[in-house]
Amino acid sequence: QDPKWKKEFTFTSHGDPELHLLVIVWDDDSPMPSQPVGLATIALKDVVNHPPGLPEQEHKLKLSPVPGEEVPKDLQKASVTLSLSWELASKGASSKVKAGADEKKPT
Repeated sequence: QDPKWKKEFTFTSHGDPELHLLVIVWDDDSPMPSQPVGLATIALKDVVNHPPGLPEQEHKLKLSPVPGEEVPKDLQKASVTLSLSWELASKGASSKVKAGADEKKPT
């Protein structure tokens, strides 16, 4: 499977490049309970390493097992691609990060 969400999320960060964005991918087989597929992280310093307001940059992240959860078959083949950009939110140290995601799920 190769789902494409094309969803956009905007959140405000306080400009600390030591922070990380944590992404947890869930498999929603309604009406069955949702189950985590895997997780990935990206350091915000990798997002804000260019001037604000530039077009989104793609970051392809490999998924890792979620601690305490069953590891899906073929997880090592799974990834999530984030398209990230940032802009100054105000005159303070905050910044807005815009994220879009596509995910390739293990089979």
